Amino acid sequence: MLATVRAFVGGFLARYADAERIDDVRVAVGEACGRMRGDDTIVSIEVDQARCTLTCEGVAPPGEDDEDAMRAQLLEALADDIEWLRDDAVRFRMSLSV
Repeated sequence: MLATVRAFVGGFLARYADAERIDDVRVAVGEACGRMRGDDTIVSIEVDQARCTLTCEGVAPPGEDDEDAMRAQLLEALADDIEWLRDDAVRFRMSLSV
């Protein structure tokens, strides 16, 4: 399922950003969706000029173990304005230009 989410994001953003930037967004989405809760994950993308806002629903925030800590650090390094909504969704923003 995670591969499908990454492919969707990459395909959608192909008309808005170059390949390097799309790869960064795909990695960020992969980290945000690293703890999916079942098959009900929904990813929404909004593009506004040179930025995109992504909302991932049906995902759990990072836990306390080392792997989750690394996930959180990578997401924080790539994305801006990360906001965990409730306990099953995250919203973050990324630039589409280098």
